[in-house]
Amino acid sequence: MANIITKEDIQNNRSFILKWSKNPGDNGAYNPGWKQQTEADRFLELIENRPSIMNDAVFHKMEALEEDISYMQVDVELESMEVLSGDNTGAQLADLSTITDTTPAFSRSVLRARGMTAKTYTTKTFLLANIEKESFLTHMESILAERAGYSSEKISIYGKRKASSRTKSGYDHIDGFLQQLYDVRDAYDDEATPAASMPMGVMPVLDETKPLVPQLKAMITQFTKQKGNRSRAKIYVSSTVEGTLMTEADARETDAGDNLYFQGGQLYLWGVPIVHADVLDDLKNGFDEYDGQDLQAAIDVQDIILMANPDSLVYGFLEEITSENDYLVEKKSYISTVDVFFDVLLMYNKDGLVAILPSSNS
Repeated sequence: MANIITKEDIQNNRSFILKWSKNPGDNGAYNPGWKQQTEADRFLELIENRPSIMNDAVFHKMEALEEDISYMQVDVELESMEVLSGDNTGAQLADLSTITDTTPAFSRSVLRARGMTAKTYTTKTFLLANIEKESFLTHMESILAERAGYSSEKISIYGKRKASSRTKSGYDHIDGFLQQLYDVRDAYDDEATPAASMPMGVMPVLDETKPLVPQLKAMITQFTKQKGNRSRAKIYVSSTVEGTLMTEADARETDAGDNLYFQGGQLYLWGVPIVHADVLDDLKNGFDEYDGQDLQAAIDVQDIILMANPDSLVYGFLEEITSENDYLVEKKSYISTVDVFFDVLLMYNKDGLVAILPSSNS
């Protein structure tokens, strides 16, 4: 028998369970005890792209707009003490000047933070009419700051500093990781006979008519030869390349299937994680063309593949991404802005490598 809730139960504040119906009423009239349908109390933002390379990289908090980053490398060659002192007890120690000096190698790089900003207006009438009311401003600030992170990643990849540029585009004020690796390529090409361990910067152009797996194996091999930290490296690819590799990985009966595999939902090639990066889905700032010295003419680029040790990808930020808003009487609107001061640096040239996949019409 069903329990009946009486008026006495309600007056005596006794516990009871009331189940709501999704139906707000009957023939347009709301029934007592039935919950009225409502709408969500805030906007749901659609976020299609998120930073991924930036999430893996190293963040360096800068103390000034320009900051030197110095590091050193020390190679020690041990030499015999027996030659110095002889085999007899009490023999006088020879002059240490005969021992080869260990000389540390010092290198210096510079981070030059550039100020970037974005803005949006929100009218006073919109705040009065929308579902979030005044709280929409803080919501918009958080969205601007979050989206500024992805915009920073796009600039960090496709930036190409122009010495005399006065354009407003952030891409023209920072040398991104790709441009830094193209500079490494130029130094490699200038060598008549490059050493096997010399960083290449950019691989020879891939062949879009052939399977990707063997060509990515060659990329991993080169990364290893130039002494990149393969145990920490990742291969960042676009969604198109990831889809192609997933198809090849599914062919388990092939040689590729033995080396390209899924583990815990992660795709690996020779143990190196292959990671989809949204930022590589849309080539920017002229990187949709490539005119390497090994080509007769510029070619259209379909995809760029980046292999890197994330520990060598440095993001230098002068401060955290900041946002603020203010009311402008003359516009009857609130202005919301987001500001960021940053630069990027490939710390070790050996820890980065790029592969170019040309378009089929090149």
